[in-house]
Amino acid sequence: MRENKKLRLKFTEYKIMELLWLADKPLSVDRIVEAVGVGWTKLRKQQNVKACLNKLQKLGMVEIKEPSIYYAIYKKKELNEILTEERGKKYREGSIILRLKNFLKADELSEKEVEELRKLLYEEVGREEKLGGK
Repeated sequence: MRENKKLRLKFTEYKIMELLWLADKPLSVDRIVEAVGVGWTKLRKQQNVKACLNKLQKLGMVEIKEPSIYYAIYKKKELNEILTEERGKKYREGSIILRLKNFLKADELSEKEVEELRKLLYEEVGREEKLGGK
């Protein structure tokens, strides 16, 4: 099982997970290569599929049932919940300035809202100065 490892799934790795979910049963590497070879140029070679599966196994996303037979540990909904949680955590841990910039790009603020933000910032600066900060 997954042990607090950050998931950094590439598009092709996620597509392999989708294939395993769609099949809803363990698949051999050969079967995966056959299935993905139709449209995924990067995964037409068995070694590329094996590399993706090895990474997924290290992340605790897939297991080997028999030699070269893989199955997904998590259901699609479970994995998507984990990925959403990790994105949210990354967002929460990010810079407040970056979040504000993104927020301001998404919404136009009224003059009143801009003034409220200024007031909040000035209050924060004043509080910091009283505490001996910046």
